[in-house]
Amino acid sequence: IVENMSTFVCPNCSHETHIFREKGGQAAAKRFEAPFLGSIPIFPRICEAGDKGAPLVDTERDSPEAAAFMSIAKQVAAQLKGSDNGD
Repeated sequence: IVENMSTFVCPNCSHETHIFREKGGQAAAKRFEAPFLGSIPIFPRICEAGDKGAPLVDTERDSPEAAAFMSIAKQVAAQLKGSDNGD
């Protein structure tokens, strides 16, 4: 489970606000016995970059938002590697 829109990050001061219930993704993962892969904040540049075809993981590699995507990608890769049963 990936928790989307986990927080709002103010583009001016970088303050994070939990608009929705905090740690809802973690609770859902526990309830459904599924791995919790991470959280993605609400951040306008994520949408803007994607709409331009230039994802933040390419254009702003050192940003916290890009780091969140990369962390989730690593978790997905680890889950896939762990589920490899040779088929």
